[in-house]
Amino acid sequence: MSTIEILTSVLLILASVLCIALIYYVFRIVKSVHSISLDIQALTFRLNPLLESILIASEKLNRITNEVESNLQMTRTIVNSIRNRVDLIFNVEDKILNGIENAVMPIFKNINAIGVGTASFWRNYKAKEISNK
Repeated sequence: MSTIEILTSVLLILASVLCIALIYYVFRIVKSVHSISLDIQALTFRLNPLLESILIASEKLNRITNEVESNLQMTRTIVNSIRNRVDLIFNVEDKILNGIENAVMPIFKNINAIGVGTASFWRNYKAKEISNK
């Protein structure tokens, strides 16, 4: 055998060993990928109920938020209505007070003037009576 035949044989043996090693490592890589795939499937299986619970909680939270917004809007409407009614009552009260003042004050002034005039009359009358005696 010549050197070339020996080197060719060694090269073929090394190529065969390399192919076997390549097959072995590809098998291990496939096995690792399969294991990762199983872990992901198990994780997915565990996460599905959690995701469903989160979805249900989110829907309930949306419903509650909508109800709160509706109640808040109704409360705002009621508060505005009460505010308008209180303003109306205050306006009516002011009108009544102004009406009473406008109606009573001239009469009160006239009665006061009559009282002052009567007191002045009696004072003058008594003064004349005392001076006539």
